[in-house]
Amino acid sequence: MPYYNIQISVFVGSLIYIYFWVSINAILMKLLNVNGHIVIIFAGIPLIAYLVPNLREKRIEMLVKQTIDKV
Repeated sequence: MPYYNIQISVFVGSLIYIYFWVSINAILMKLLNVNGHIVIIFAGIPLIAYLVPNLREKRIEMLVKQTIDKV
């Protein structure tokens, strides 16, 4: 990769998870006749934006531990 930036990586990862979250809620909205899906979508977006950097750091720590164990 010629260019790598951690902020860009976290931003793009957040967008991917947010898109997945909206898609799942759209499917549930079609299947279930429940009001308030838009509130659930908007409530989940900050949670996703908070979780993506934490998941990324845990994944990096796990990869480093696996690499150290192999050496």
